[in-house]
Amino acid sequence: MTRRYSRVLLAVAPRVLVMLMLVTMLLPGPAARAAAPAPTGPRVASSNLIKDGGFELGAPNSPWSAYLHAANDTRTTPLCDTTLCPGGNLARSGSGWALFGGADGPVQAAITQTVTILPLHTSLSFWLWLATSSGLVTDTLSVLVDGHEVWRTDAMTTTYAMTYTQVTVNLDPALYANGQPHRITFNSTTNSPADGFPATFVLDDVSLDTAYHVYLPFVEK
Repeated sequence: MTRRYSRVLLAVAPRVLVMLMLVTMLLPGPAARAAAPAPTGPRVASSNLIKDGGFELGAPNSPWSAYLHAANDTRTTPLCDTTLCPGGNLARSGSGWALFGGADGPVQAAITQTVTILPLHTSLSFWLWLATSSGLVTDTLSVLVDGHEVWRTDAMTTTYAMTYTQVTVNLDPALYANGQPHRITFNSTTNSPADGFPATFVLDDVSLDTAYHVYLPFVEK
């Protein structure tokens, strides 16, 4: 019996070896597998929960509630277009933007929107430009969620001084991404001296989106 099985194995072994060699030749090697590109299928579109993040609707039709109190400024809202804020289009895209500071003396300004933050929507993103700087650390722009500060910058920080720069704030999912309404506020306090440049924070293209991206594989037809 043992000799019979041995003869069978000896007869089958060459065929099995040939099959294994063919499979090895057809499979990509380690270098090819390492060089395989990242997924490039269509990305599942996730929804931006912020309404009018580009400030295109303007005042008073914006979903943002706005407040501005300034000693030496004729504006009544931080929401801008070329009519409300003469002097040129400062928007990153479109024709609307939000402007904080921009005048000598004390300026207090804020815009707020209440958003129902869905699970996974923890990436708060916006574009910021420090158009003019007083150089004062006391001239600030901050982001608050339900009154709690989650981000802050000041007129002494040069990161945003040259042009629009994207800022991403990762919100705590346990506190905020729970399907409940939350107040998102951009708040600014400036008090630039009359003999220098005022601090001017320009904001545009605000979004609240998912922090993760899902790719769908391509399906050949």
